[in-house]
Amino acid sequence: MKPFLFALLALGMSATVSMAGQLTSENNEYCDWKFTGQIEKGDSELIDRIPTGSYPLRLCVDSPGGSLSEGLKLFNLLWDVNLTTAVLPGDRCESACAVAFLGGSTLEGTDVTRQMDRIMWVGSRLGFHGPSLELQTGQSYQDQHLNTAFKTALDAAARLFEVNRTQDRGSRAMTDHLLHRWLNTDHRSMYYIDTVGDAILSDISVGGVNFDVKLRTDHIRNICDNVYLKGSYPAGYGLSASIHHGFTNTKDLKASLDEDYFSEDREVFAEIRNNELLAFVGAYPSATKYHVNGCFVSFYLDGVTDFKAEDYYLQSTPISVRIVSYTEIPESDIDVLTWAQEQSVLQERSIDPIYMFPFDMPIEVLPTNEEHSAAKQPQSTFKNDREAQGWVWLRFLTYRGLDLPGGDVETVRSGDMNDCATACMNRSDCIGYTEDSWNGLCFLKGQGALSSTYRLHPKASTYMRPEFANRIAQDTRPVVMKGRKGKGFDGYAYQTVQLGSYDSCATACLQEESCKAVNYRADNATCEMLADPPEYFTMQGVEMGIKVQAD
Repeated sequence: MKPFLFALLALGMSATVSMAGQLTSENNEYCDWKFTGQIEKGDSELIDRIPTGSYPLRLCVDSPGGSLSEGLKLFNLLWDVNLTTAVLPGDRCESACAVAFLGGSTLEGTDVTRQMDRIMWVGSRLGFHGPSLELQTGQSYQDQHLNTAFKTALDAAARLFEVNRTQDRGSRAMTDHLLHRWLNTDHRSMYYIDTVGDAILSDISVGGVNFDVKLRTDHIRNICDNVYLKGSYPAGYGLSASIHHGFTNTKDLKASLDEDYFSEDREVFAEIRNNELLAFVGAYPSATKYHVNGCFVSFYLDGVTDFKAEDYYLQSTPISVRIVSYTEIPESDIDVLTWAQEQSVLQERSIDPIYMFPFDMPIEVLPTNEEHSAAKQPQSTFKNDREAQGWVWLRFLTYRGLDLPGGDVETVRSGDMNDCATACMNRSDCIGYTEDSWNGLCFLKGQGALSSTYRLHPKASTYMRPEFANRIAQDTRPVVMKGRKGKGFDGYAYQTVQLGSYDSCATACLQEESCKAVNYRADNATCEMLADPPEYFTMQGVEMGIKVQAD
């Protein structure tokens, strides 16, 4: 009896043999960082070192896939931080890479509103496929092996279902259609986002498209047809649903709409008024024989013709669509557009101009603009002149709370980490730097630091060029508390507890991952725990402790 392999890895592996993944700082108009190659264990930890904050950064990807578990970790990471995703012309993102790609989003405002932001460019490839059992013909297998493999498959499906259910105020990471395609695509095949309809059904933005086209009634009808096929018409028949159970391809799905009962009588009314296009298309099926659905479209022409990839980030969706319910269009001589605006509105939404093109139109033949040509060979200029604004440190991967002893090539006295980053960038032998925030110093690191290890210390943060970051290991020495009597921190304590001694306070800090330092006040037996301790000072009656790795 031979063992068999459960091809869960097939979800995250392409048939193409590829090199291990590499993260590089790009800093051009289209990518801040770029990941290329196979997705392997540890890649999520590396990408987690990308410095993120209130300003969103874009991670471009070019990968055939790899580890599913790591791809899911990357999805969760991207979802939780301000990182958007893109696949540039000529690049691909398949299998586990495609799962990670779906996490691209931005977090904005004091109320932290999430906006999905993941773009595939014309000329790129984005593909999904599911897991499978690989059984050899003529072999027999033990029940326990089959049961284990089946459970593994269910676990994989459950984890992707969690991605499907991940949403924030209406922004969903994976559409029902995409989950359905993932589960129904054999691991030896691939469901590619190949057509306009695939992108619409999967909520994937398409960059590099030229929308400055001569408008025809076909474009207006495409908008309404595509909204219908997306499943956005309320109370519609089987076609108007989030999952198309018999889906084969977008061409067949579009044909089913073109051949429905209403197709021959479906009319388009359109007019341009003061640079604004107003249009009505109907009729479309509804769930009752007493009413039909209609589609009212409005947009300003320049809002569509000038639409660029950056407008996806700005959430500038220029086309307004209202689905209305009516019985029939009056045959008398009336203004149909005015009449349409007076009908009962069932649903209203804003969409981007990709909806103007036919549902089954291949993405690769969409008209492209100058932006697409530039994205093929991005120029290495720091985006939006951020270097001049003090953002050079964004070129380095960040290791907060970690020191890197040794290998110094220069000491910079400055409290501004951007000065340190600039000094490092100006030296060809500098691979990174360690900032001592308590003393306003930076230590530029040369090749000699590669033999060192990252070591825990609350005053230090290390910033590394990405090509060297993974060549240095985390120190394995035990973590201890180093105390000093008569010294203390004047920072915010995230937790204060009553404990009988400094030793008890130090032990409590060691058991808390968030705790990096403590103040112990013997007079009232209080233990103050700090997550980000500032410089310490002389304090009577206080014994401080910092969490470090023993020398």
